[in-house]
Amino acid sequence: MARMLVLLLAAVTAALHLRAELRVEPDRIRWLRPLATALFVLAALLAGEAQSGIYKGSVVAGLLLALAADAATILPDDRNWFRLAAHALSQTAFILAFTGDARGVMYPWLGLPFGVYALALYLYLVPALGRRRFVVLIFILLSAVAAWAGWGRWRLLGGPQTLLGAVAATLVMLASGLRLMDLEGRSPSRGRLAALAIYHLGHLLFAWSV
Repeated sequence: MARMLVLLLAAVTAALHLRAELRVEPDRIRWLRPLATALFVLAALLAGEAQSGIYKGSVVAGLLLALAADAATILPDDRNWFRLAAHALSQTAFILAFTGDARGVMYPWLGLPFGVYALALYLYLVPALGRRRFVVLIFILLSAVAAWAGWGRWRLLGGPQTLLGAVAATLVMLASGLRLMDLEGRSPSRGRLAALAIYHLGHLLFAWSV
């Protein structure tokens, strides 16, 4: 019961963050975004019967790293590298969550659509990346591998919890792509708001999947 209340509070906080973004309220944005992620972390910690200790620990680590990235939104724009690094480490933690207690989840055929997605996104962004092209490529690949591993785990183990994890990783991957397009000025006008909504939903499902 406590966990579901925390998830509900996190969802409300995320919705308030999106409203603040829509109304362009910087002061509220600075604390609502990390607060929503912190509540997702708490919900994951409150999970009673986790898929496994490795899965729970890795998801919590991934959400904590995402929290660090969210809290760093107060930094100047020239510190974008810190947020990108924190999000990349977050994706690495999610990959460990999917693969740490299960072997053989990386089905080659299942990785094909995620590889196509990663390549298409990178080719779309690369003209505007300059020196950051390698760092951004690594980040895109990590998010795609996390989604690939999530669906591989679901195929291997089955069950609603593993399905939630796979959907969560896919949503975070898509949100990351939209956010990268926004940073490079190559997204639609509402791309940022859509990215943030998908981002919060992905983290909610990660917390729920534990």
